Amino acid sequence: MRPVLERIRSSGAPLLTVGAAQGMEGEAWLPLPAGVPELLAPVLQILPIQLLKVTETR
Repeated sequence: MRPVLERIRSSGAPLLTVGAAQGMEGEAWLPLPAGVPELLAPVLQILPIQLLKVTETR
């Protein structure tokens, strides 16, 4: 995944990092709530992106 992110960064496109790990300095970051069980973390990482896509298509 790191090579993909580096390529996007080098193109100048804005990034939004969703999850436990914060992105690079100056990038948008949407952290997971504290104490989320590992089993549910992927669902919580995907939902904000799906909501962005829904609002983009309206």
